[in-house]
Amino acid sequence: MNLDGVRPYCRTVNKKNESISDIAFAHIIKRVKNSSCTHPKAALVFLGEKGFCDSNDVLSIMGQQIPRVFKNKMLYDYVFKNEKSKNDFLKMAESWLPQSEPIVINNDDDALNAAAYFSVKKAKIKTVNDTDFKEYNKVYILGHGSPGSHQLGLGSELIDVQTIISRMKDCGILNVKDIRFTSCGSADKVAPKNFNNAPAESLSCILNSLPFFKEKESLLEQIKKHLENDESLSDGLKISGYHGYGVHYGQELFPYSHYRSTSIPADPEHTVKRSSQKKTFIINKELD
Repeated sequence: MNLDGVRPYCRTVNKKNESISDIAFAHIIKRVKNSSCTHPKAALVFLGEKGFCDSNDVLSIMGQQIPRVFKNKMLYDYVFKNEKSKNDFLKMAESWLPQSEPIVINNDDDALNAAAYFSVKKAKIKTVNDTDFKEYNKVYILGHGSPGSHQLGLGSELIDVQTIISRMKDCGILNVKDIRFTSCGSADKVAPKNFNNAPAESLSCILNSLPFFKEKESLLEQIKKHLENDESLSDGLKISGYHGYGVHYGQELFPYSHYRSTSIPADPEHTVKRSSQKKTFIINKELD
């Protein structure tokens, strides 16, 4: 399996020239295989109802788990809106995976293939009908996006903010107090130019002060506005988005972390850990 060029992710130049040894990865495989059955604290949620039309989208979702394999962390559950989306995911994922459980790691590509294998085979894969979201501390809402867009791309679907919230409510996702939107530019009004000299949202704040940008809002801000007007919700719900574009590789050969970049393809000089580019709102509705 090769993640190079997978939309919207890409592999960047490796500055450290790192490699993982067969022995090191064998230990990772052993720990993953023998991991406990404790329920994970988070889920990766795909709200699309029409399945997948592009196997690259499936690879992108699998890529959300691979850093957890390399770091020997418990894998998140995959949760799909319906059986069609779940079955599409499994069919396309298995077409990329090794036919059998990897035992010998001869090179770096073998290591990545093995990580991909375990990212699917060791995770729980289910639909929202089989899920009680109260079990989770946080959920990641998957999909494609772009800076300033108020829509989420899910397979062949492009759904607006009202539909996103409606589907989350129908599935019980709003019972989770920490909801994170991983789509590209989910916290951006405009594409950030760099992450180095100032917070990534600063450019958006400057532009928002200009009259012709007054109406510009990020996807995250639009979702916040709609949730604050929903009388059925209680206070304290935390929603987060991320600045920049989601990429699988930073300045290291293997994806040990999740990354955000200012460009696609990613420039390693302007690629940072996703956690450093998170924007969070806490929903607090004013009392009448």
